[in-house]
Amino acid sequence: MSRLECVFVLARRGGMRALIAAALGLAVSALAARGDSVTWLPDADGLWMIPANWSGNALPGPMDKVTISVAGDRLITLSNSSQLIRSLVSDERLTISNATLSLMAGAQINNVLTLADGGTVAGGAITLGNGGRIVAENGRIANTTISGDIDIAAGGLTFDSLTLNGAALLSGSGGWLNASSSQTLSGNANLVFQGGGVGVSAGQTLTLPPTVTARPGGAGVSGTFGGAGTLINQGLISADAAGSSLTVNTAVFANQGIAQARNGGTLTLLNNWTNAGTLIVDGDGSTLNLGGK
Repeated sequence: MSRLECVFVLARRGGMRALIAAALGLAVSALAARGDSVTWLPDADGLWMIPANWSGNALPGPMDKVTISVAGDRLITLSNSSQLIRSLVSDERLTISNATLSLMAGAQINNVLTLADGGTVAGGAITLGNGGRIVAENGRIANTTISGDIDIAAGGLTFDSLTLNGAALLSGSGGWLNASSSQTLSGNANLVFQGGGVGVSAGQTLTLPPTVTARPGGAGVSGTFGGAGTLINQGLISADAAGSSLTVNTAVFANQGIAQARNGGTLTLLNNWTNAGTLIVDGDGSTLNLGGK
């Protein structure tokens, strides 16, 4: 039975008083569904989980539209907790550490959002505006669309149902992007290897669709696809900078797109690989190593 039907049933049973009470209940529910605007108050660094830091002296809730914007360059930290809000606009630095921030709708991030020590963002769509970026240091992203770039540093980033319209910068030996389960990395994503890699665990399959490219971030830079799982490439894997190298070292590699070495780069395919797409080696000093098999 719908709420409106309940109103008329109550009216028949309890008369006008019941009808008015039920109607007021519907009005309150409708206002809650629209959500409140909640703002960060102090022009200071602070902790998300302190109610006095928020307008209304209460923590933001599931239907609240949250804004964090003060005059100074401040750091707000959400740690050791789980929070569900409707939406977020943040002009300040925000760190999520050993905590989860879930979004019902979207977020506009105009500063640095750091995911550390298992810090997680889940749901919604995140747009990284001018000055906005995500830094992952043992972070997690789940069921989210990201428009903008992610810096994946020491500790890496684990993803589940990620749509990335931007670049994933895989930095240093600890900058690894790891799938939490068998899935497709969606969106117009550019995997930029700067010493890091992409991992696929045993029993998992990671698919790179035609909209995804993977390449080194510059001359002399290396990168790796690794792990005991299966990598399916339908996009472009390109070792195309002088002295750079990309190595595909997953247990199984199925190339259904383009895998190439160009402009003096080196591409190495190891272990059990198959090719139903295109393999290219082009340019002086370019090398395609076909190992395994």
